[in-house]
Amino acid sequence: MSFYYGKILIIIIVLISCGICVADTPGAISPQNGVNNQVPPGPIGSGFFEFRSNVEGATVFLDNQTVGTIREGSLKIPVDVYEKPVTRELRIEAGGYSTYHETLVKGPKAGETMVLRGTLQVVPLNLTGSLSLAVSPPGSTVSIDNVSAGVVDQSGIMSIRTINSGSRTIRVTMPGYKDLVQQVYVTPNLENKVRITLDTITTGTLDISSNPAGAAVSINGMSYGITPVTAADLEQGSYLIGFNLPGYQNAQSQVILSAGQRVPVSIYLQPIPTATPTPVLTTPEPTPTPTPTPEAGFTPALVILGLLCAFVIQIKRK
Repeated sequence: MSFYYGKILIIIIVLISCGICVADTPGAISPQNGVNNQVPPGPIGSGFFEFRSNVEGATVFLDNQTVGTIREGSLKIPVDVYEKPVTRELRIEAGGYSTYHETLVKGPKAGETMVLRGTLQVVPLNLTGSLSLAVSPPGSTVSIDNVSAGVVDQSGIMSIRTINSGSRTIRVTMPGYKDLVQQVYVTPNLENKVRITLDTITTGTLDISSNPAGAAVSINGMSYGITPVTAADLEQGSYLIGFNLPGYQNAQSQVILSAGQRVPVSIYLQPIPTATPTPVLTTPEPTPTPTPTPEAGFTPALVILGLLCAFVIQIKRK
């Protein structure tokens, strides 16, 4: 009887020894439940996985368990080797990169190393943000980089959910208010809040011209340049515009300017008339008739004297 129990004891010892032989190798990683949610039979040895990646410091997961990080381009770990193929899930992750995922349908052979490569792709940064404009007064028109963004409603808030990051030019306009142009930097992945208040227009503008151009302009007696000229930021009120150009008659124009107005002032200058000289009428002097010159020896005195002598002689004869 004791011999019988002795044989049983020997069998038990042998069985225990066999169990120790097939136990998990220390440090080796055993698979979790397989694809059929069944634990594989005991390992027949151990091998190695060597994971290689292009991202230093990337974290390696095997069957959803962290097994280490990539150092100097690789990570080598021991794993259990089984008689039948075992399915494992490999995952490699790093911040700013896409996740590498692979289903491993086979593993290394006992005592050997299987090299696996996982290349991670850079994930582009989100280069957009959002913009929230608080605009006073409501009803203002908004454009961003010269593209219309619409009209601010009565809430005074305009929200733009997606806008490219970087420097943006915002223009806000409203009749009766000064236009506002503002540079805003949009930070990506953030809601960028901007408050905008338009100033009321209290001035107006005169666009002054003359025909011909080049006339000296005065506004309320103050010299203001040469036509054509623009007089901006004038307070609302009455203005007397004077024009002076050599060779032309001086001219004036009275203008009433209201806030926010842009008024054209144009005038035609009249040339100064030139006096026409009065013609002087003159009577031409008559041409004198030349007097014939008597021939020598036959002057009237001699003739009379001759006649007188002849008369005296005649009397003496009688």
